[in-house]
Amino acid sequence: MKKDIGDIRIMRWIVPWFGVIIPNLAGLFGALSWQDWQYWVGYAYFIAIAFAIWWGNRFIYLRQRDYYDWFSRPFMRIITMLFGLLFYTAPLTAAMCAFWFWWSGVPVDNNVIVTTELVNVIAVIFITNIYETTFLLKDWEDERLRAANLEKLKATAELEALKNQVDPHFMFNSLNTLSHFIGEDPKKARLFLENLADMYRYILKSKDVELVRLEEERRFLQSYTDLLEMRFGAALSLTWSLPPDSEEWFIPPISLQILVENAVKHNELSEKSPLPVHISLENGYVRVENVKSAKPVFAQNSLAVGLKNLDERFRLITGKGIEVVDEGGVFAVVLPLVRIG
Repeated sequence: MKKDIGDIRIMRWIVPWFGVIIPNLAGLFGALSWQDWQYWVGYAYFIAIAFAIWWGNRFIYLRQRDYYDWFSRPFMRIITMLFGLLFYTAPLTAAMCAFWFWWSGVPVDNNVIVTTELVNVIAVIFITNIYETTFLLKDWEDERLRAANLEKLKATAELEALKNQVDPHFMFNSLNTLSHFIGEDPKKARLFLENLADMYRYILKSKDVELVRLEEERRFLQSYTDLLEMRFGAALSLTWSLPPDSEEWFIPPISLQILVENAVKHNELSEKSPLPVHISLENGYVRVENVKSAKPVFAQNSLAVGLKNLDERFRLITGKGIEVVDEGGVFAVVLPLVRIG
């Protein structure tokens, strides 16, 4: 059991006042005055008894907290509290009064004894209530911190799982493209592999961070579109509209690449009819939009899974989800950014 719970200093200041106030309130001094030596010795005696009552009830209270709590065993909690009052405080008070009357010579007064016991019991109930309130508040705060830590651990685990979904998906599509080049153009395959290695280094570096600068993400996306141009030529038309303060904005890594990859995967594109993708930044949100030209077989489920993954990542990192706009001939995804600086 923990001996020091931070109440010792307060107890040293408060308890002596009980030893001074209660005897005068109950009338234990009788006809004694400040001129009598028993009067001053009586104060020392009553202060010592006050410490004994406080310390004993403190011991009982902390002991019963080790075994019972209000949620699992409330009945036993009440019983142990009553035990402290009926079998410790009241008998000790009665014995203290009897010894005092015998030693000081003050005539025995049963009303004084009853009053002293009543005042002591009320004081113990009051102090116990303070202890109980303090511990309940502390338990509530500890529980809140535990819940927050568990939520943080859960969010971290979920985020890591979502990140791990991105890597295999990216590598699967990249290796498919590489296999296409190996059969048609080995030199282009070697160049593609070198660029792919540079990109994957960025992915590995980004695994340990939740946010990267928007400019870093832009450069990574440009490397990705360079790889697409090696396969599709000028079939993809990517344009940017970023203000000068874009350096202050941060974004979860690999976000823009996923959206451009979805656009390429789910739309027709050719050099004669390039797929236009425009990326713009406004009011703390980056918008990635493309003109829809759906393929005959549109993998709607695959698109939904990718966007769900992205939405969950953004909710965990930024506290906001993504917005999907699908109207007319335009498909757009709006991503919330984090501003630092």
